[in-house]
Amino acid sequence: MGELVPAVPSSGLYLIIAALALVAIALLSQLKVPYVGEPHEGESTCPMGTIARNPAFIMALAAGAFGYAIMVLVMTATPMAMRAKDFEMDQVAFIM
Repeated sequence: MGELVPAVPSSGLYLIIAALALVAIALLSQLKVPYVGEPHEGESTCPMGTIARNPAFIMALAAGAFGYAIMVLVMTATPMAMRAKDFEMDQVAFIM
């Protein structure tokens, strides 16, 4: 997956990152967040089990996991590029 564009090292990884960013933009553009406001004193609360079974919570959890996965993918490009430019591993670890 490294050399999709011969003149650009690791071009495949960068194209994947760009595609994932476009998917994230498309998904986030459809997000509708209703205004809930501040809770009033004396309002009842839901137990955590009820919240965890809520489809909105599951979607938020999945979106967070997807976002962190994209972050990890992007953060992988830096040490790969540094190692390709002959940096020592202790230098790569210091930057990260």
